[in-house]
Amino acid sequence: MANKLAGGSNPTTPTDPTNPSNPGTSYPAWDSSKVYVNGDIVSYNNNNYKAKWWTQGDKPGTSDVWELIGAATPTNPTTPSNPTTPTTPTNSSNPTDPTNPSDPSTSYPAWDSSKVYVNGDIVSYNNNNYKAKWWTQGDKPGASDVWELIGAATPTNPKY
Repeated sequence: MANKLAGGSNPTTPTDPTNPSNPGTSYPAWDSSKVYVNGDIVSYNNNNYKAKWWTQGDKPGTSDVWELIGAATPTNPTTPSNPTTPTTPTNSSNPTDPTNPSDPSTSYPAWDSSKVYVNGDIVSYNNNNYKAKWWTQGDKPGASDVWELIGAATPTNPKY
C-alpha cells in the first residue's frame, strides 16, 4: 500500500483527468450528485451512457434514463484514412473566396418570394446581392430591413 496516493490511485498508472475512474475515456465519470439532462454523456463501469432526460442519482446501466452507447475505449490520435490533397486553383492569378459574401465574383441564387430565408442566406435580386439578417419569406431585398445589401451582382450571378 506504500505506493498508493492519498486518493487511492497508483502513481504508476496514468488516468484520464476528465474521468479518473475510467482511464482513457473522453467522457466524464458519472457522479451521483450531479444533474444530467438529455444528451449528456458519461462513463460508468467501462461503458459510455447518454442521458435520455433529466436525472440525478440514477445509476447508468440500472435505469431507463440512461442509454448505453458503447464501451469506453482509450482515445488515441488516428491518421485520417483518406487525406485530401490540396489542389491548385484554376485561375491562381485571381483567386476568390466563395465564403466571403462581399466578394463580387461569387454566384448566389436568385431571390424567390415563395422561399423561406434565414440569417446568413444570400440571394441576388435586381443586380445586387443581399444577405438575410433573420427569418423571412416574401420580403423583397432592398425594400425590407431584413435584407442587407452586400454588393453588386456580377454577370455570372443569376439575376431576378
